[in-house]
Amino acid sequence: MVEAAPVGLAVLTGGGRPLCHTNHWLSERLAAGPEAAWYSYSSTFTRLDRIRRLSALEAGSLRCKALFRIFSDHAGCPDSVCRHDDEPLPEYHRHCSLWSLVMDLSERTLWLTEGSPCCTAARPYRL
Repeated sequence: MVEAAPVGLAVLTGGGRPLCHTNHWLSERLAAGPEAAWYSYSSTFTRLDRIRRLSALEAGSLRCKALFRIFSDHAGCPDSVCRHDDEPLPEYHRHCSLWSLVMDLSERTLWLTEGSPCCTAARPYRL
């Protein structure tokens, strides 16, 4: 996976494990950059932990359906993996899942939800 920031790029590998990512830089170099201070919410870190735990439970069977099941997880709502607009919060602090995607490179297919993965069927796109 490639992370990008105004200060440069970082290439990340999973080291044989699933490579999970939420909305913050995993690269130590990019995380030390000035943009990292802009994060005003901590849910990105708890969501990453949850995705990693769920991925470990699915070890060996991380296929499309399992991945969308993980993306649809609501544990810890409203700060869950699958985010829904939390109306009582100030507008700046509202976050929701707009789409989710899974790429099956062996099958050359990209699966995409246009909306929250818990209530939107994934559509296939051939690569």
